[in-house]
Amino acid sequence: ALALPEPLLLPGPQAEALLRVAQEALTNAARHAGARNVALAISVSAGTLSLSARDDGKGGAGFVPGNGLRGMEERLEALGGTLVVSPEGGPGLCLEARIPLPAEGTA
Repeated sequence: ALALPEPLLLPGPQAEALLRVAQEALTNAARHAGARNVALAISVSAGTLSLSARDDGKGGAGFVPGNGLRGMEERLEALGGTLVVSPEGGPGLCLEARIPLPAEGTA
């Protein structure tokens, strides 16, 4: 049997920020990058929740951030988080959103 991790309950602002980042990453991959595949992953480490999105679209050296990425960055920074966008050497783009988790018992 597959053991599932315990559900992680986030306060509304953090949960909404992650939802919006995931939506924007998927929209950008389909609309602007022409990606065929996007991998989303969520991880928790040292009190920080990370959401990463990697696509196989055009990305690369000619990548110029648009308003959607700036909006994601502002939303995350308002929660003490960060956004790292890494154009791959060839096709593709990887972004990683990080937000601090609330202290135990404050969610």
